[in-house]
Amino acid sequence: MASLISPLPPLHPLSSTPRDSPLCATRPLRLQFARCRQSQRVVRSSHGERPAEASGRQGESQQRAFAAAGTAALIGGDPQAAADAAAAAARAGDSALSGLDSADPAADSARLPAGVSADLSAILSSQRRWTWRGASINYCDLPPRAGGGAGERGEGAWWGREDAPAVVLVHGFGASIGHWRRTAPAVAAAGQRVFAVDLLGLGASEKPSNIEYTIDTWAEMLQAFVSEVVRCRVVLVGNSIGSLVALAAAAALPEEVVAGVVLVNCAGGLNNKAIQDDWRIRLALPVFLLIDCLLSFPPLATAIFNRVKTRDNVASVLRAVYCNHEAVDDELVQLICAPADDPGALQVFIAVLTGPPGPRPEQLMPRIAAPLLLLWGEQDPFTPLDGPVGRFFSLLPQQRPRTTLVTLPHCGHCPHDDQPLAVHQALLPWLAQLGGEE
Repeated sequence: MASLISPLPPLHPLSSTPRDSPLCATRPLRLQFARCRQSQRVVRSSHGERPAEASGRQGESQQRAFAAAGTAALIGGDPQAAADAAAAAARAGDSALSGLDSADPAADSARLPAGVSADLSAILSSQRRWTWRGASINYCDLPPRAGGGAGERGEGAWWGREDAPAVVLVHGFGASIGHWRRTAPAVAAAGQRVFAVDLLGLGASEKPSNIEYTIDTWAEMLQAFVSEVVRCRVVLVGNSIGSLVALAAAAALPEEVVAGVVLVNCAGGLNNKAIQDDWRIRLALPVFLLIDCLLSFPPLATAIFNRVKTRDNVASVLRAVYCNHEAVDDELVQLICAPADDPGALQVFIAVLTGPPGPRPEQLMPRIAAPLLLLWGEQDPFTPLDGPVGRFFSLLPQQRPRTTLVTLPHCGHCPHDDQPLAVHQALLPWLAQLGGEE
């Protein structure tokens, strides 16, 4: 989520966390879950990871359920529940092979502890792993389900159709698949299969140090994810930097694979250096260059990162980019904070802030043939409608066929979580219209 880096958020005084607090107590447990995931034994094929034998499916499902329960316990601040789930996940991991298919998602969800929202539970209980370039990537896979809206009534244009494209959700910097907690279940209930993927280096995906974290790298990962895991036509949906990644992947994928693209407050680049034609960025450019310099010194980089990732600072930044402050709940803050404690998170933070800005949306759009839906929060402080990126997309429907722009009042940089009903009212009919055009 670009809001955590663009511009650099205010640095609150670093407060000490009591050693007996839930947040402090859960940190070593999160590492235990990471080790459990990395120790899963898999057999890889050209289509990603699959169970080596059917007898391991029940144990695999149990391991995923316990791991999901532990993740939820961490979010809920219950260290004892997290510890119990971690131990159970480790035991299940020793007796089962890991794969992509869940044997019993309903049973997984039933084991989630209280305190986690039903929407987030749906995502956590459907998590899977996939290996790309030797790194473990976290994602979720939600099948079409009856649960409300058009899906429950069978009115969705794609409901029951074997040719329905899958919807692939791509989060922004600092976020994860959980940031789609409002959107993923709603789209699944409308009759479409939904995937959400943690970009390499973010969320629960591995954070290797030998990777260049760029828009191009993430776009290549997303292309491989579509080809190896999803394996059908897709509608790519992204927010912030995730929009730019989705756009770059759509530009590289075969036209027949991409059924549509949805950009939710698309970023202009990997970092602020991409949009120097905005007077506000030009004014602050010396500050950004100074930050780049400071981040080149490891002790200073560590100090800056430790301040940026505090709960107080993250909550403050989120309230600055959300109009609906009630949406900035403890669950959201923990979703953003937790991955920042993973090994390698600091290196990802430095790489994104100091790296090359990557391609601009204006450079990618000529290579996109699919229908395009633009959703834009009108109160976005980072990619405002009156900025260069906002102006480009505001004029695009007049210049490009099959392009729809919906501006969303009382929404900030992340409308899908800020004002999800407004996003669903625009997104779900647009997806249904794609089905009607087939």
